[in-house]
Amino acid sequence: MEELGRYYTDNLFSKLLINNIENQNPTNILELGVGEGSLIKAAYERWFDASYYVADIDNNSLAKVQQELPFVKSFHFDSIKEDISTKLKINSGSIDIAVCNPPYLKLKNDLSYAKIFLDAGLEGCTKLKNLTTDIVFLAKNLQILKETGELGIILPDGLITGKEFEVLRQSILQNHSLKAVIQLPENIFKKTEALTHILIIEKRRSTRTSTPLFLANTFGEIVDQIDVAQSSLTERMDYKYHTWSKKLSAVKPNDLSNKFLKDLNPEIKRGNLTHKDLLNAGVSFIHTTNLPHRNSEMQVGKNQFDETKIRYAKAGDILLSRVGCIGKISMVKSGKIPITDCIYRIRIPANYRKIVWASMISLSGKEWFAAHSHGVCAKVISKADLFNFPLQGSNI
Repeated sequence: MEELGRYYTDNLFSKLLINNIENQNPTNILELGVGEGSLIKAAYERWFDASYYVADIDNNSLAKVQQELPFVKSFHFDSIKEDISTKLKINSGSIDIAVCNPPYLKLKNDLSYAKIFLDAGLEGCTKLKNLTTDIVFLAKNLQILKETGELGIILPDGLITGKEFEVLRQSILQNHSLKAVIQLPENIFKKTEALTHILIIEKRRSTRTSTPLFLANTFGEIVDQIDVAQSSLTERMDYKYHTWSKKLSAVKPNDLSNKFLKDLNPEIKRGNLTHKDLLNAGVSFIHTTNLPHRNSEMQVGKNQFDETKIRYAKAGDILLSRVGCIGKISMVKSGKIPITDCIYRIRIPANYRKIVWASMISLSGKEWFAAHSHGVCAKVISKADLFNFPLQGSNI
């Protein structure tokens, strides 16, 4: 990631975004953070007679776009700090279509953003503890759009799936019309493996009862679609989760125990030290890289370490990778060993261990972990989700 937090959009996915906007005859089109200009070029191929406005903090980016598209009105300013309509010299509410692949950098959420969020119909964002530039770009695009104007924006997986961003998703659904969410393949942006999604949003209160969620392949083609009730999208908006949920709901009730991990009153904790801390401590330990997968016979031996300061695993504990290879799992048969903060330690009564183990290593367990993992760079699974892991079997 470069210092400006920008990831450039591949032409295939720029065209995918543009082709999913419904407006046939826009007058004014805007791209904030134009970068290499992939989105605005794709827009011009479809709407060649519109007026175009682009802005970027980087003069070099603007010069390149201006050279290829000399008719574009380009503006050099920081979209995070400046008032967009003032800098563009147009009235707020003048833009028919906005397209955007915003930069991703962390910000401090202070009162300076409150009015922007309120104007954009994203009042829930005032409550966010963690704020990033992509959220501010989302708000500023919505702010300058005309009523019924459309925004096509690429957002990271965290905003679409993370529990802390439910207030953002709720604001979008309450105050705007979410027309589509397209899950993009991994590894499509240079220098990052971030999972991302295209959102198509119309600036007006929705009359929709459902929204289509799409899956795109590496060729920029839509390969599958499911329609999801709007009431279900506050929790998560991603195709993979709702596909799993739909598949689960199709299973006959008698095929499931209807019990969850939380019903067993488990103790779920992660290691209290990092990989680096334990390396410096000079002790043997379990990390995601040396956690054997599907091994219920893991013997870790007798290790010398301070049990009062280092969180460790012991016989009977189920160890689960919390980040990276989500679903990588082992059970300790004997011994004690420290664990890093990338490992969950799950302790449950001995009479339930086989059921939990069998459920987690099953095909449905694998599908559950795939559906519930989320994150911008490294995938993570939250403790809250883990408590809701569904168990299989009738003897619980």
